Amino acid sequence: GTFALYSLLCRHIGIKPQGAPRDPASARSAASKASKAKAKAAAAARAQQQGSHSDGESDSEGEGEAKARGPRPWWQRFGVDGEAVRAFFRRSPRIQVAMWGVAVMATASLVGDGVLTPSISVLSAVSGLTVAVPDLGQDVIIGVTIGVLFVVFAIQPLGTGK
Repeated sequence: GTFALYSLLCRHIGIKPQGAPRDPASARSAASKASKAKAKAAAAARAQQQGSHSDGESDSEGEGEAKARGPRPWWQRFGVDGEAVRAFFRRSPRIQVAMWGVAVMATASLVGDGVLTPSISVLSAVSGLTVAVPDLGQDVIIGVTIGVLFVVFAIQPLGTGK
């Protein structure tokens, strides 16, 4: 999931996932497509605004349409130009490597959490057996814990349906 999100972010920004910038031609074409789409949307908004004022109608109808489309994205509410942010990420190899590093660290944390949490839980449960059987040694507890974890992780791919 973390790398899928990272891949989508890289695709949206217009960079290769490993931190290397795409070839300049595709980056320029992506930028020109974005600027053409932005210009087309601005022209459509101006045309719609002029059309509503020429009919003598109030702005409340236009506001209703804006509310129907939903709230503006966060970057527009703060006055951030999305294309400028994309260009910044395309120009900065250090930021691209940092994004990759964050994705790797997040994935490592997720995997670590997925392995350590059950391991500690099983070890705690098996260690609790020393209350009932005080003669159990540390070697037995660790052996039983490894056996239980092996069985649990072996049957995990079968899912809860089986």
